[in-house]
Amino acid sequence: MKSITLKIDGYVIEAKEGQNLLQAALDAGIYIPHLCYHPDLTPAGNCKLCAVEIEGHDGIVQACETVVEDGMVVNTKTEAVKKLRNMALELLLASHPKDCTSCNKYLNCELQALMQYMGVAHSRLREIQKENTGIAKSDNLIKREMQRCIQCGRCVRACEELRGVGVLTFNKKNGETYIYTKDDKPLKETDCRFCGACVEVCPTGAIQDVEGVFSKNVPRNMALVPCKNNCPAHTDIPMYIRLVSQGRYSDAVSVIREKLTFPHSLGYICTHACESGCKRMHLNEPIAIREIKRFAVENDEAQAWRKKVVKNKPNGKKSGYYWRRPRRNDSSILFGKKGL
Repeated sequence: MKSITLKIDGYVIEAKEGQNLLQAALDAGIYIPHLCYHPDLTPAGNCKLCAVEIEGHDGIVQACETVVEDGMVVNTKTEAVKKLRNMALELLLASHPKDCTSCNKYLNCELQALMQYMGVAHSRLREIQKENTGIAKSDNLIKREMQRCIQCGRCVRACEELRGVGVLTFNKKNGETYIYTKDDKPLKETDCRFCGACVEVCPTGAIQDVEGVFSKNVPRNMALVPCKNNCPAHTDIPMYIRLVSQGRYSDAVSVIREKLTFPHSLGYICTHACESGCKRMHLNEPIAIREIKRFAVENDEAQAWRKKVVKNKPNGKKSGYYWRRPRRNDSSILFGKKGL
């Protein structure tokens, strides 16, 4: 990919063509405050904290939504930018609880770290009381304290873009916007897989995993994707289940074959240890992962995985096994065992 050169706060950096300005700055070691941005998600520009000024451009722009250009000159610390950022942060804090020490994400909270970085301890604005954040506060696996939600939208985008489920959305009731499921249904009555993607990307303590994402006793990969962790081959189970649900059986088999050589046979004889770690079993019953794997293979007509197989060129060597009589220097002789 072609590289371009630009200047940020007097520092000349290189960035990839087509990259957004915020990620280019972060890659170069230049920090620009942000909360709604996540490198694995589509930029949304909700928090307004990554504001910057670009010479030759009118007004202030969001770095996460701005594509880098060759020769671009960016200023991230002007008085106008600082004023806008502080106001944006104070707007978030106006509706955010002040009991940080009682939050499970205390000292591990991106909002708290940003407050310290920007030197904003509290909001000067009138405190805003949220009324619709108490809907279905918790399920068996996910605990929600939505009064801590800053509506960055990371969880909504992660559910749609990373998992392809789209359970979470922005709702509006009585003039108040909040994040929850469509029609405010409990998570267990939706297509939620309790994969933990929303927990992983949440910058505050609004969404927490009851199973222990924040517990020091549980490894993070086990808490987030226990089915993949329990699989002896560590197959990307969430990915191929998602592809199967979309009818992309050939792509699903390609994912399976990255780790498993004989998926069809394993679809019958596998002991499906993955299902013992499925979070759905805490609600009703685990997903039939083994059967889904077999179903995908049996419906793989395109067999796209064959195009990805790399065959080595013949090198004249052969493999085989043959038996010979032991010699005197064999280990069997050295250890006092009789030869044949």
